[in-house]
Amino acid sequence: MHGSLPPLASLRWSLALATALVAAGAGAQGVPVGKGRGGPKRKAPAAAAILELDDEPAPRKLPPKKNVKPPASPVSSGSSAPRPAKGAPPPAPPPPPPAPSSADEASDTETFGSDDLAPAAVPAPPAIPVDEERFELSGWTRFRASLMGQDDGRAPADPLFSTVVPDASQTVLPYDRVTGDLQGYLRARYRKGKRFEAVVAASASWSAFGNAEPTASAFAGLSSSQPRTSFEAVVREGWLGIYRDALDLRIGLQRISWGKSDAFTPNDVVNARDVRDPFLTETALQRLPTLALRADLPLGARASLQLHASPFFTPDAFDLWGSNGALIQPSAPASLRYLLNRVGRLVDPTLRAEILGIIGQTQKPRLDFTEASGGARLGWEAGGFDGALYAHYGFHTQPYLRVSPDLPAAFASADLSTAGGLAKPFLDATERGAPLVLSTYVRRVHLGFDVARAAGPFVLKLEGAFESRAQFLRSDFSAALSPVAQGVFGIEWQPGENGTFVLLETNAQRWLDLGSGAPTLFIRETTVSQAALVRHTFKEHFEVELRAAAVLDPRGYLVRPQISWKESNWDLRAGLVWLDGDDGSYASYYARNTQGYLIARGKF
Repeated sequence: MHGSLPPLASLRWSLALATALVAAGAGAQGVPVGKGRGGPKRKAPAAAAILELDDEPAPRKLPPKKNVKPPASPVSSGSSAPRPAKGAPPPAPPPPPPAPSSADEASDTETFGSDDLAPAAVPAPPAIPVDEERFELSGWTRFRASLMGQDDGRAPADPLFSTVVPDASQTVLPYDRVTGDLQGYLRARYRKGKRFEAVVAASASWSAFGNAEPTASAFAGLSSSQPRTSFEAVVREGWLGIYRDALDLRIGLQRISWGKSDAFTPNDVVNARDVRDPFLTETALQRLPTLALRADLPLGARASLQLHASPFFTPDAFDLWGSNGALIQPSAPASLRYLLNRVGRLVDPTLRAEILGIIGQTQKPRLDFTEASGGARLGWEAGGFDGALYAHYGFHTQPYLRVSPDLPAAFASADLSTAGGLAKPFLDATERGAPLVLSTYVRRVHLGFDVARAAGPFVLKLEGAFESRAQFLRSDFSAALSPVAQGVFGIEWQPGENGTFVLLETNAQRWLDLGSGAPTLFIRETTVSQAALVRHTFKEHFEVELRAAAVLDPRGYLVRPQISWKESNWDLRAGLVWLDGDDGSYASYYARNTQGYLIARGKF
């Protein structure tokens, strides 16, 4: 699972701790056998059907291909109800269902609704006109408020830098004690028969952050405790689909979801992520759209091939400095904290994102079609197993950030009392061809596989991946590259219709060439982690759940208990996010994000 937080691969993997709490429940679609992300959805045994785990739009149902003979007694997708006994009177026909579309086979909707459980067998619905038109509109609004715990100010000692800047307050990072946001999401879908589909979705978010300490106001020139605010509107989807018997095409901004695991997702590498709020991000807002051309081709009755190409690169959305979820935290080197404090406070908070974005991304892949990316997925189904093979050639969506070990010495030789004195070490280093801070994006080859099988009320899943080059981070922020292999084993258990769901996933990651140098952050040469979700619903409305993740070495853990009251079109949630661990662990590094929260959400 990623979900991604700080913009480095070792951080992205450690983000498993955060995303295990988000994706293992909010994003955990409970993939039944026959349903891999990004591939055609097939039926799973009724005993292994998965109830809806979050409040995304209901899944789309798959009609049979034109060249596939429909069953005599069709049932909804995901069911395997038997046909009526021979000679038995047929049940009364139900109301006509909404018209399906062959476009549904290209859907990447990742949740399964309660209507995926096997219903009683029903007669075949009437024929659907080929040119029937349908328009669907859905969405939600959400309000969230969080109160953070007290910042413990943990930071490593830096004797060399303390002689240059004796005032320790100049290395203290901003800290938001109270945060709140109001979000909205809208999705429109137009279908014309079984041959054409158009989808567009967008989100808007207004956020407010209450600082722990008063900040200077550029307008009043005086101390002010006015909260920092931001507004953002993002197009989440915008694509057209054309469907034929032998080929389905989708072009535009879209989500291409790979893999079957929920908490740890090593093969979900096509789309970038928004990692600025890794602990409470809505599922629909975690992935950023990719401009791509996607083609799905059936290879007989039990295999399919998916190909896609993306002409342009989309990076992760992340904060470098200034927020509780930013890359730079109190445990980062003091010289780096001092530098970004000086740069971040050169401008008013309303312009902070723009100036820090330049520092955090010094070079991106060119947008001239010479640095495109693409991939392929081969899905198969045999003997009760469902699996896929993956290959992708492209860029890591997190920047490869390198901070020179010469940074403290460069400060020591400069007059830091002036802005020119602060800039001189960087100008000198640039002229020498050895920048003190450099951020680029790295090409890599990704190969992976997954396989799943249903067994009664259980779903067993195995997933693995290899990347030719991945970034990892050291305690002095001198990043490096290494090949990496990762494996995930998961089990889902849903005993019946009593509202209980359990998900367990174990992740093992092996870095193949860490080399020598300062200690690595968040990882070891071999790192094992565990994620879990336990959820129970009482009388269809009151829900109790616990999401947790832990890394064995360096030891760290994250837990998120939550209680909810759910109605058909709104819900209210309250919970706690708690992180802690050894120095150098992900949980310790981001411990300032321990918080209590309240979320109100309505959907339509």
